[in-house]
Amino acid sequence: MMTGSAILILTVILIMLFTPLSGTAFQFLFYLLSYPFALAASLFSKTVREDLKLIRFDPFNRDEEKVLKARKLSFFKGAAVLRMRGRSGAFGVILLDRFENASALRHERGHLRQLMLMGVATFLITVALPSALILGPYDKRGRFGYYDAPWEALADMLGGTLHAQTAEFIKNARTYYLLGHLIIPAFFWWRRKPRRKLRPDRRKR
Repeated sequence: MMTGSAILILTVILIMLFTPLSGTAFQFLFYLLSYPFALAASLFSKTVREDLKLIRFDPFNRDEEKVLKARKLSFFKGAAVLRMRGRSGAFGVILLDRFENASALRHERGHLRQLMLMGVATFLITVALPSALILGPYDKRGRFGYYDAPWEALADMLGGTLHAQTAEFIKNARTYYLLGHLIIPAFFWWRRKPRRKLRPDRRKR
């Protein structure tokens, strides 16, 4: 049977999961662990070793082109970037499809900033879930593109890969960010349609 102290500690931990503290701690843990792992991997993999040589073993590398040239593993602004085939994403590390471009790299780096600002639980519910399931009207088949979704638009803003800085574009992203902390209002935004198309479509991840 749980004691009062145990219940209190568990409650505090659960609350923290919805705050920036958990997101920041989670992301920094990945920052600290990723580089030693990469160095160890480079001892056994010539490909990884060559990838790291491209960035001169600098985990804070900011050269996007060097990251895109990597075949397996690289670093971008402190975050590990794993090159793979399939849909790109970000949670602790960046998973980047081998055919993606610099814009996609910045976008995924923006998701990591979202994680730090929103907290682990908030991010998983209000960003990762609708992004992975492509919820709402934001897809290639309709009037609005995948990247017009406010959770994706905010990642663009934070990652520095804006394509059309319209007032509605910025307002939608910021409003969703604020409402996302309350979780429940975000559910209604998954079906909300913008008044007009915000910017040209980009290839869906």
